[in-house]
Amino acid sequence: MEFCLETVKLECLPPRSICQKAGCTKPAIYDTPFCWDHVPDRVELRNKILSAARQPGGVAGKCLAGIDFSRCNLAGANLSFSDISEADFREANLQCARLDHVFAEKTCFDDADLSGASLMFACLGCSSCHRTKFTGCVAENVNFVGASLREADFSRAHLFYSRFGKADCTGTNFRGADIERAIFRATILRQAEFSEARGTAVFDNVIR
Repeated sequence: MEFCLETVKLECLPPRSICQKAGCTKPAIYDTPFCWDHVPDRVELRNKILSAARQPGGVAGKCLAGIDFSRCNLAGANLSFSDISEADFREANLQCARLDHVFAEKTCFDDADLSGASLMFACLGCSSCHRTKFTGCVAENVNFVGASLREADFSRAHLFYSRFGKADCTGTNFRGADIERAIFRATILRQAEFSEARGTAVFDNVIR
């Protein structure tokens, strides 16, 4: 939990139980006693989670750490207050999903679509978000510390007081975004686009 305390309140996260496989120290996920590596039937469990995610309460407050959701359709799903650390959301559809207060450290969102999603107070520290679409999302008070956001699209996103310290924002698009009080400290901003961005952000020791 390298960057967790920056935004996420530990008491809001789902309790962590250790996988019952002998010698394993990874967290047990969802309603099973095993981690993703040791679940007997991954396909069955993933389908169960995807079905639950479409219900009104979604899968909020669940431990979903390390699960492979690549290319899955989670549009509109409620994952708020969940532990999705080290999960794989590559090319997943998360349009208009609710990810408020999620713990997503070292999670992969490469080529995923989070346009219109809500990520209030989320922790994406050290996450990988190459070419990720955050278009029009509400990502206020989000921790992007150490994240790789190369060519991500934050156009028209709401980024009030979000932190991009030591993040790699090479080629990242912030066009038309609200960056009021956002913090870019030691951030790589080569070829980043800020035209029509609104608000006063902090730029300290950035790399251009």
